[in-house]
Amino acid sequence: MDVQSDTPQQHSAMLGPNNKLILCNNSTEGSGELLFKEVNLRPEYDNQFVRNLVNEMSCVFIANQRSPDCPMTVEEVLHYSRSYRAVIKESMQHVQRALMTEDAASADLLDDLMRTLVVSESAWNLMEIIFFQEPQGGELALQLLKWLSIHIDDCRVMMEEVMKEDPVHHHHNYWPAVYGCLLQGKTEGVMELLVASNNTSKSCRVLMSVLSKMPVYQAAGMAVNEYEGKWRMWREELKQMLSQGVFADDDKMAQMAKILSGDLDSILSAVEELSAPWYSYLMAAIFYTQPYAKFHQVQGSIEGAVHRCGGIKSFDTHDSLIYHILRRNLVELMKCCSEEFSSWWFAAHLADVFHQANLLQEKNSLDTTMRDSLLLEYGGSLMQDHRLWNVGIHYLLQCPKYGRYHLQEYLARLPLASTRQALKVLSVCETHGFTQQASSICRVMARREIREDRLGSALTWCRHGKDGNMATIVAEKFLDQYRESVMLPSVDVLDALGPTMLLMSKKLLFLVKLREFHQLVDTGEEKEACSLLVALIKSRTAPARYWFLLILELLPMLESSKVLFTPDEVYDLMNAVTELKQSKSEEMMNELEVSRIQTLHLSLTRCLAKVTLSDSNALVAISCDV
Repeated sequence: MDVQSDTPQQHSAMLGPNNKLILCNNSTEGSGELLFKEVNLRPEYDNQFVRNLVNEMSCVFIANQRSPDCPMTVEEVLHYSRSYRAVIKESMQHVQRALMTEDAASADLLDDLMRTLVVSESAWNLMEIIFFQEPQGGELALQLLKWLSIHIDDCRVMMEEVMKEDPVHHHHNYWPAVYGCLLQGKTEGVMELLVASNNTSKSCRVLMSVLSKMPVYQAAGMAVNEYEGKWRMWREELKQMLSQGVFADDDKMAQMAKILSGDLDSILSAVEELSAPWYSYLMAAIFYTQPYAKFHQVQGSIEGAVHRCGGIKSFDTHDSLIYHILRRNLVELMKCCSEEFSSWWFAAHLADVFHQANLLQEKNSLDTTMRDSLLLEYGGSLMQDHRLWNVGIHYLLQCPKYGRYHLQEYLARLPLASTRQALKVLSVCETHGFTQQASSICRVMARREIREDRLGSALTWCRHGKDGNMATIVAEKFLDQYRESVMLPSVDVLDALGPTMLLMSKKLLFLVKLREFHQLVDTGEEKEACSLLVALIKSRTAPARYWFLLILELLPMLESSKVLFTPDEVYDLMNAVTELKQSKSEEMMNELEVSRIQTLHLSLTRCLAKVTLSDSNALVAISCDV
């Protein structure tokens, strides 16, 4: 629908989190305020019943995947297909119960879902009959009518209502119930309704006799040729009765007799009177003209039935599905499923059943089967929902050519709403060897933890992703906090770092060594601690901007009565202080910095004197001993 306005409008859109489209409308006149609207691109997955259906269908899908070297038998394919139908039926029951309790707003959505499930289950059942059961001869027409009576049960409902009336023929649905039963081949139901009406006319008695004598095909113990012969004799007798005017005294009985004799105009008239779908006409016409028909004969009657019932243009979704199934046109069937359903679940699972039955193996221009294409679409739609992405993985992995590539791209774009979800995604990446995506996830989470000032968690993500560059950034943040408080945060994480991480980042190595210095001081190993810190400064593993802080950390040891340094170590510290003083003129230093440097010079001088004196005394003692 086009919307016209006198005010110029500027529209823009962006993709937001959880697959939602953010629409922005900016008026160039007036207030100029931005108006935002959020549109969900996958509204069907907001329904809990749909999500339950998706999860249950995925369990069936995963359990029935086979390698090309181990194809399914027909019995296994049927079991596989019926498992899907069982899930759909169970979903229908849940939705039906919910419709009894939900409010009006929810009821509309559930009604739409119920219609989708009913259409899906009905089409799926017929697909099993046509493609896998393949009934022969007289069994085919009976199977089609049985399917029709299961999925279009209006006549059963009407019959139950009519039988409650007294007398039954006064009920407004009496004749619709009679014709409905007749079109579905339920001759016993027709006879029950006629008996209940107490109609004693000759036409009624003759018709009931005709109905009771109508041959019924028995798969066990009856050859098709035998059945065909009996049925032809019965039909000829009925036609003779019609030509002799046996039913002339009752128009309803005459019309019913014409339907039984296979008069197509009478069948069509009854179908139109009941507003029944086109396939009701087709199946009734088959049953009353050639009930022993084989499948190719049924196919030959399809186009004529469609033409008599208004053509393809009058079809709804269900009509189109039934049309393509009866014609055994898999390509058009899959196309119809893809176009008519808002979600890919029906087309994808149906295509996989055909694939397992080795009926859908043709490849397209991209060298992939239709089944793989549909699984990619369906798996992709699930990957875009934050509640179902882990289900979509199974479908993408079953597409040998492009599945892994699609999965990598989707995993890289998943919104990581929590640490728990990030760990789940990371586990998937590691399981399937997606090293680049795993590193990207760790990097994203490390940055997030840095923003939240959780440096220990950030460093853990760096370690998980083996990311030296990000570890360097986190180490900088650690050292910034150290410079402010002269304390190291999250020391337990530093203690758990392995040697591999230390080789990847020089600053992280310095950070761990600084932690080691503090541990040595805490355990009373001061001499080893002093040697470690001096070595960090001398080797320049410690950045120059931290030297001043490190030497200040050594100040208590410099002033200690114990001799904790060697002369060379004291000289190294003096050189470091001199270098710091030269790199920053006194005019650029504040009074506190100048005072601290003077204090360090004095402490180092006293420490050097103490060390030198200690060495001299040691030499004297050695000389005396000699």
